[in-house]
Amino acid sequence: MSFPALVCKNLNCSRPMLLPEPKPLDTSQRQPWWPTDEQPQNFLCPACRHAFEYSAQDVRHLQFDERVRGPSQIHGSVVLIETGCVESGCVAQLQLRTLMASSVDIHQEAMRVLSRWTADGVRCSAGHPLQRDFRWLANHVVKMQATLDPDWESIDA
Repeated sequence: MSFPALVCKNLNCSRPMLLPEPKPLDTSQRQPWWPTDEQPQNFLCPACRHAFEYSAQDVRHLQFDERVRGPSQIHGSVVLIETGCVESGCVAQLQLRTLMASSVDIHQEAMRVLSRWTADGVRCSAGHPLQRDFRWLANHVVKMQATLDPDWESIDA
């Protein structure tokens, strides 16, 4: 069976992140497995804890045997973690997405995630790169919000 996925850009990882369907699924698009705005999005790999910017062109359709898919391969929801940019004087939001099981407390899991992840080429909405790892960010975040991303469907793992 074929599933849309992002392949982690960390060369020491390269594991797939299976994606749920975007909302709405637009089969008239050139790339229907990405939100209709087609803007790049920052995704955190659950396996290696690195974040990279991905675009619609990064989506791959990979073959998986449903009998061997487990919690390490599929997560139920795309979770959007938003916080302020770390650049002095910038009021833009830093948006990070990750895949989480539908059954977890996403706010608590997001705080745990922010304390352990590393950014590679992640930018705020104004284009400022995150120059530090998330351990620094987790200790300096004043306000953080974690929600189910409205651009993606949720599926049960």
